[in-house]
Amino acid sequence: MRFPGGQLMYSVQAQSGGSIPGGDMQMFVYLPAELPGPATLPCVLVAPAGTILLTGNGVTDDYHKEALPYVEAGCVVVRYSLDGSVDDMDNPAQLEAGIQAFMKAEGGTVNGRNALEYVLQNLPHVNPRKIFVAGHSSAGTVALCMAAVEPRLAGCIAYAACADPEARLRDGLVNNGPAYALLMQFLAATSPMKHAREIKCPVMVFHALDDSNVAYSEAQNYVATLKSAGVETHFVTAASGDHYQPMIDEGIPAGIRWLQQQ
Repeated sequence: MRFPGGQLMYSVQAQSGGSIPGGDMQMFVYLPAELPGPATLPCVLVAPAGTILLTGNGVTDDYHKEALPYVEAGCVVVRYSLDGSVDDMDNPAQLEAGIQAFMKAEGGTVNGRNALEYVLQNLPHVNPRKIFVAGHSSAGTVALCMAAVEPRLAGCIAYAACADPEARLRDGLVNNGPAYALLMQFLAATSPMKHAREIKCPVMVFHALDDSNVAYSEAQNYVATLKSAGVETHFVTAASGDHYQPMIDEGIPAGIRWLQQQ
């Protein structure tokens, strides 16, 4: 697909066979209109949002709001799927299968690393020292988890992310019987709040003061945790707009300016 500005998007079906975590992924690669020499362009890896923090999600070819602005600024972007997509959240069997797949993919970090490896092996225009992760809401949580496990990243941008999934889901999961302990153990293992000290790259956190989905105070607490852990942290806020629109209007432009300075 070619955009009016000349930017290109194409799809990649990454299959490594079998049922291993990350073994069947969909990716959409975006390239700027003009490609300079090799190893010159920054790259942003973006996971899909819209999950319950216990399942994955697919990517579609008709959503570009979290990709095209970076490409227009001269970045390569790779949007990638997360294991554990669930078609019918009201179907217990589908939900359980999605949770199991997402857990086996280590909260989406297996998918993120596969996307990173794809970039390194197939996109020679990308500077391997300028690869970033970014995400909104639950995808911001995945981005922060990636930053905690992947030392090759140049930076992480989390827009309106849930940094404390344990606190968010604890009460809702308490009636899951024997599965409760396992689910809480997984949430602890994928909690950005608990793994701040493992992040070795700069982090930008963006949040609106009136976010009704993830409280602004959670972002404040997480930023304080990052700073106390010695992580280089840039905190950007929006005065209003709730959970989604500020990311589009203010967050991504701020994220682009930030990554260009890294």
